[in-house]
Amino acid sequence: MEHWTHQSDPIPFALAEYNAGASRAQRWSGGNGVAEIPESQFLQKIDFPATRRYVESIIDRYEFYRRRGRM
Repeated sequence: MEHWTHQSDPIPFALAEYNAGASRAQRWSGGNGVAEIPESQFLQKIDFPATRRYVESIIDRYEFYRRRGRM
């Protein structure tokens, strides 16, 4: 996650990197690894359907438990 600390929420970026690899996650984030990109824009740029579903699924589950006070 240290590569994504400049993002307001680094979790989606780290999940995509874990699932699809660092070079692909860098490409989807704009390539420079420094400028902040909104999470929604980043998710739209993920051109691997399985990776997009993976990231969205984990974020959805996280939000589900967070709303119930379990996170």
